Amino acid sequence: MFSKEERKIFLEPDENLRILQLTDMQVIDASQRRRPDRLSANEIERWAPENAEKNCYSHIRDVVAQTNPQLIIITGDIVYGEFDDSGRKFHEFTEFMDSLEIPWAPVWGNHDQETATGSESMIEIFQNSKYCLFATETDDIADGTGNYAIKIYRGTKLYRAVYMLDSHGCKHAHDEWARIPKSITEGQCRMIERISHELRAEAGETVTSIGAWHIPTAEFFEAYEELGYKNEVGTKIGVTVPARKGDFGVIMEKASAPSTRPENFLERLKNCGIVGVFVGHHHNINTSVYWRGIRWTMGLKCGTYDYHINGALGGTLITFNAAEVVVNHVPTLIGY
Repeated sequence: MFSKEERKIFLEPDENLRILQLTDMQVIDASQRRRPDRLSANEIERWAPENAEKNCYSHIRDVVAQTNPQLIIITGDIVYGEFDDSGRKFHEFTEFMDSLEIPWAPVWGNHDQETATGSESMIEIFQNSKYCLFATETDDIADGTGNYAIKIYRGTKLYRAVYMLDSHGCKHAHDEWARIPKSITEGQCRMIERISHELRAEAGETVTSIGAWHIPTAEFFEAYEELGYKNEVGTKIGVTVPARKGDFGVIMEKASAPSTRPENFLERLKNCGIVGVFVGHHHNINTSVYWRGIRWTMGLKCGTYDYHINGALGGTLITFNAAEVVVNHVPTLIGY
């Protein structure tokens, strides 16, 4: 049971929480390419509009069936907006997610808002969805759109919270106001602090929570460096380098972080009860590492659009063991 208007999920008193992270589907409709030479002949055939079921939706159905989540979070790049100027694929994806009849919470990636339909039209589609929890709880347009929190209850008791943030970075957004450099802003951090204070007042204690956005912040790469995981192609945690405290995943592309973040960001997240952060963006990185009290996870890419690691597509299951977050990648069982 859930409340779309209040962004609340209700579990049975003894029910365990299962959250499924999906990321970087990047649905492409090759028939809507802006330039004739933008895609190869093979890509035009593979990414034809009628192939969305094979390329994306079948994979989502599979990981949903494997995990049976009560909430799905989507950490950006639902569509590759450059290939959806009509907005048809974005609307189709929203209808598909609603067909699962599971509450789902998306944030923008750096490609979604490239579509010529514009951000306001896309927001309206989210808002008209039956199961989508998308909202904006910040007032300054410099903070972007899609900054909100989801409250999760066990019975009548507030149990967990999920903070969803817009990490910006869509430099080719159709709307000029949406072309914000990739970052998490001070205003967004203050939103988390404000809501955390409200949740603490309701629960009588700090509520254990997670955060989710699209582009990894500098903390991910600081963690790699301190833990001895090289941010370079070929790093396989537990294979090429020793794993610490249940860390896992691979780095198969060189990655970089936004240059700006709120002051004392990590400590402020911890003070708000956040024990895990979940992002996407880098299709060839799917690490999960524990560093300074928080588990930092790059989710498993879902669907075959754009580039990906062969054999490493699916979703990421998030559960809790007491106050600690437990993370498992769930590869799709569908061949591709």
